[in-house]
Amino acid sequence: MTKKKIEAVFGNDYAIEKAEEKLKAEGFIFKRKIPIRLEIFVNNKEEIERAIKIVRENFGYVEEIETLRKKIIRKIISPFKSLIFPKKKK
Repeated sequence: MTKKKIEAVFGNDYAIEKAEEKLKAEGFIFKRKIPIRLEIFVNNKEEIERAIKIVRENFGYVEEIETLRKKIIRKIISPFKSLIFPKKKK
């Protein structure tokens, strides 16, 4: 099974350390990024929900997981972005 990656952002070191303890107790694999980011690796939806719950309990913010479909759409739209979303005139 392929591993998906969740990025979580915390407000301070105390919150991220507390979340790391709980994630380790639950058996998650994670990697700490400098300074207050945490990268959590999950396999399925149940693990995603459990990880998100732990992060939110410790006052963290979970960034949205970018799916393959969103990546493809972003690559297709990027050259035409100025035509689709014109800048507002003052």
